Formats: sequence, structure tokens, C-alpha cells
Amino acid sequence: MIVVDLAYLDRLADDVGSAVTKLNENVKELGGTPSDERIHRRLGKFRGDWDKRRGELAGSLQAVHDAARLIHDTFQAFDDEAAAAMTVEGGES
Repeated sequence: MIVVDLAYLDRLADDVGSAVTKLNENVKELGGTPSDERIHRRLGKFRGDWDKRRGELAGSLQAVHDAARLIHDTFQAFDDEAAAAMTVEGGES
């Protein structure tokens, strides 16, 4: 027997979707950086590296979100169809 917790899958998809949104919104300019050119360059490199990694992470999480949503929707549709098939005409089940 397979038991699928549709509420959990729905929450999972929503939570991962929220994480993707937050990652994509977390782009800030460097402000008030020290005047030392070496530190400024290193901070710039760190930011560039983080922007690249954040984009990769957001893409991976988007794929997880899409998969969780598809799994939820597929099982929900199956559950709805199975329930409808068990309903006999005249309102009896």
C-alpha cells in the first residue's frame, strides 16, 4: 500500500518555493565598503562568487519545487479520480 501525505507535499512545495523567492530577492549592493583597494577587490570577488552560487542554488531549488508540486498535483488528481470512480450514481458509495 502506498500512502502519500498530500498536505505535506503541498507544504514542501510552498516552502521550497518561498526559499527560491528569498534567494532571488537577496541581491544587495555593496555599500560602505572599506577604502582599502585589496579588501574592496576581495569583497567584490566574494560577491560575484556568491551571486553565481546563489543562482545555481536557486535553480536547483526551483527544480525541487517544480518536482514536489508535480508529484502533489499528480497524486491529488489520482485521488480525486479514484474517489469519483467509487461514487455510484444516485449519491451512494
